[in-house]
Amino acid sequence: MNDLLVAMERHAAERPDAVAVRAFSRGAWTDTSWRQLVTLVQKAASGVRLPREHARVLLVLDNSAHAVAVLLGLLRAGADVICVERDNSHLGDPRSVLRQVDVGALIMCDDAGHPTGSASADLPFARYSYADLLSGPQEETSRPATAGTATVHQLTSGSTGEPRIVRHTAASIGRGGAIYQEIFDYQPVDRILLTVPQAHSFGMVGGVVAGLLSGAGIVLLDTFSLTAVHSALADGVTVMLGTPLVYRLLAAAPPPPDHQLRLALSSGGPLSADLADAAERTLGLRVSQVYGSTETGIIAFQPPRAEPWPAQAVGIAAPGVTWQARPEGLVVTTSTMFTGYLEPGGVTPSGAADGYAIGDLARIDEGVLYLTGRKDTFINVGGRKVNPARVGRIVLAHPAVRDVHVFALDSPSGEQEVHAAVVAPAEDAARITAHCRDRLARYEVPRVHFVTRLPRSALGKVDLSRLLAELPSAAPSRLPETP
Repeated sequence: MNDLLVAMERHAAERPDAVAVRAFSRGAWTDTSWRQLVTLVQKAASGVRLPREHARVLLVLDNSAHAVAVLLGLLRAGADVICVERDNSHLGDPRSVLRQVDVGALIMCDDAGHPTGSASADLPFARYSYADLLSGPQEETSRPATAGTATVHQLTSGSTGEPRIVRHTAASIGRGGAIYQEIFDYQPVDRILLTVPQAHSFGMVGGVVAGLLSGAGIVLLDTFSLTAVHSALADGVTVMLGTPLVYRLLAAAPPPPDHQLRLALSSGGPLSADLADAAERTLGLRVSQVYGSTETGIIAFQPPRAEPWPAQAVGIAAPGVTWQARPEGLVVTTSTMFTGYLEPGGVTPSGAADGYAIGDLARIDEGVLYLTGRKDTFINVGGRKVNPARVGRIVLAHPAVRDVHVFALDSPSGEQEVHAAVVAPAEDAARITAHCRDRLARYEVPRVHFVTRLPRSALGKVDLSRLLAELPSAAPSRLPETP
């Protein structure tokens, strides 16, 4: 991470007025130059003198230049940062791990730059806004960076039913950015569009850190919209990061205007051959998959090439990666491995010195990794992992619900959707859905099916095949999406 801070100061000295971050919010674009961004980072590093007990902070990141500056400023100051995206439903869940770990301060903002939101109203932390940090005194550019002591935490779905907080050193995050820069040849002339949250590993490492390290301009969207993506493409974006859902939406829409896109990267779920073909027809270039995890960083990637990659192939090993395709699943080691999980009792070491078990079934043929089966514990909604056990727990907390089973079904477009079979009076549909909306992110809210009972096996497990066979007679209920 120190290398990133030094590189940014060099870019600011060489091209002070060039655009470092371009952000789309409320229908308009706002530019932040390299000189302005470095100044904001310096202010954030010294703007709030956090007491020792506040050394670990919970940082809510929106996709804005100020969010980038606050994150990098905190890391420059050596802080211990837990990153979550704006409107993350875990902030409002009393049983979430975010409520149980040792955190001294919450940093977030609304559009006015002040900490708000009912989801975080009762969090027992000292509270700061972006503005509190960014109004700090400007440091001298020559002050040595201290990011070598900083750590970055990101929320992941985990493998035990409830999410876990993955711990990385700031140096590991910086190294991951350098790997993206190397394998995808990011250059200062590039403009890199993130259609994903910068709080997630793909957006933060593959987009923000790699882009700023290379001197490329970063293009951020406060919320995804095809209008904003088309505007960014028309304005000269050369690299785009998205999930398979993003490319499906692009492929289904009218073609974008003439563009200079040279590279389109996809992560967060498998990219089918049909979708890759459709996206290629729309964009005029092949989308390249990136495979990895929050714990390990990038594992494999597809270098752009003329011919399509074979079915199930996710690419070749990224620099610093070794792997083994064992019968129980893929085991990897990377140069960007996490150091452990932050839990209520402290940090649990990763235990990954001899490799980390991804859980996906795989084979390796002539240096190419093929995924032959994926772990299916979680529901993949547009590249975001939804924990069905947690959704079920929250649905069951409604007093009218006697039993519930949460599962995935494919939509007509091929994307997974969250469904819930609920034993409750059908007249409570609106109240149950409102209950879910108050406690879950929009993409987590299930389509509710009312049933009189859940078919179970002799061992008490829900028999999904019997349940699905019975569902056609139970009408799904879900309130219309709010705009």
